[in-house]
Amino acid sequence: MPKSNPTKTCFVIGRIGDAGSPTRGHADWLLDEIITPVFEEHFKDFEVVRSDKITQPGMIDSQVINNLLAAFESAWREVSPLRSR
Repeated sequence: MPKSNPTKTCFVIGRIGDAGSPTRGHADWLLDEIITPVFEEHFKDFEVVRSDKITQPGMIDSQVINNLLAAFESAWREVSPLRSR
């Protein structure tokens, strides 16, 4: 779910499966019922992204890499020992 001004990215990685498969059903449940609500409630400055939900035209591999880099940068800022300096 895109937010108006997210500053961080939560890029969800996991098995997605084919549309209509049990794997996709589980992946959708996890994203829609667990991950997204938790981030909307407690981590409002994050945008939750999963590769099959990327709607911008382009090459999906570069979009996934860019989202991974954004998520890594967000995570690194949160755990970096230099953050408190």
